[in-house]
Amino acid sequence: MLIGDEIQGGIGRTGKIFAYKHYGVNPDIITSAKGLGSGIPIGATIVKKYISKIISTGFHGSTFGGGMLQTRVSYNVFRTINNKSFLNKVLINGNLLSSLIKKMHLLHKDKIVDTRCLGLMAGVEFKDNQIALKTYEKMSKNGLISTLIQGNIIRLTPPLTVSTGEIRKAIKIITQSL
Repeated sequence: MLIGDEIQGGIGRTGKIFAYKHYGVNPDIITSAKGLGSGIPIGATIVKKYISKIISTGFHGSTFGGGMLQTRVSYNVFRTINNKSFLNKVLINGNLLSSLIKKMHLLHKDKIVDTRCLGLMAGVEFKDNQIALKTYEKMSKNGLISTLIQGNIIRLTPPLTVSTGEIRKAIKIITQSL
C-alpha cells in the first residue's frame, strides 16, 4: 500500500495538482490539508475504492474535516487550482524560481551546499546552521517570509499566484541577506 503525503506539496504547489504526479506512481491513500483550505483549516484523506469499502462510519475522524465552511472553501480552491492554465503558470514561475536559486547558489558556493526546487516549493541548504539562521533573520527583517527547517535549510513557498517580479525581488532579498 502506498500513501502519498500531500499536506505540503499538494494542491498545485509543485505545478501539478498533487506532487506524486511528477513521479509516475499511484498512491492508494492521499493525505491533504494546508493547500486544500487556502488558509482555512481542513484535512482530507482520499482513499481508493477498495479501501473505502472497509471503512465504516465512525471508523476514521478528523479534527479539521467535514465542516460546511471548510468543505465549500476546499471545493472552490481545488476547482480553481486544478486548471491547466493555472498549473502551467505555477510551473513557469517555478522554473524561474529554480533558475534564479541555482544562479544564486553559484555565486555563494562558500555558504550554500545545495538548492532544490519543484514548482513553487524550494529549499536552500546552507553549510551550517549559523549561516542559515543569520540569512533567515536578515531575510525576515527585509520583508521576505520563509521557513527555517532542520537548522540549515531555508524553505521558500511563495503564494501560487506569485508574480515574476515578486520572485525576482525575493531572490534579490536573499542575495542581499547573504
